[in-house]
Amino acid sequence: MAVTSDCFFLPSKYKENLTKQKKIISKFLITEAVTIFEKRLNYFANIMQLEPNSFALSNSKRLWGSCSQNNDIKLNWRLVMALPEIIDYVVVHELTHMLEFNHSSNFWKIVESIIPDYKQKRELLKKGDFLLSLFR
Repeated sequence: MAVTSDCFFLPSKYKENLTKQKKIISKFLITEAVTIFEKRLNYFANIMQLEPNSFALSNSKRLWGSCSQNNDIKLNWRLVMALPEIIDYVVVHELTHMLEFNHSSNFWKIVESIIPDYKQKRELLKKGDFLLSLFR
């Protein structure tokens, strides 16, 4: 497989095998997601002076991310297909749950202090919800 900034090139032997194509592409995206998400989590956790207990990828059909009461953060691997600023918004959103385990006005003030245009990012994320159904 070869990758450019906007294309995947798969060997011709997979031309007729859609299942194999999806498997190769999703495996690549999952690998990329781990690298990108860990970097962004570390960056924003440092800014917010937080330390998540753990990080893992999820395969959720409905959620982009989650934070447990034990400060375990999960991010949907399909989020890697979103714009970098959308990834940052989801990361900050989940980290903020370590401070406010709700969606109160205080929660949104914290998010806004890190991502001032979070409302626009949230709308863009909603428009990308179709990504949650890809590679199933």
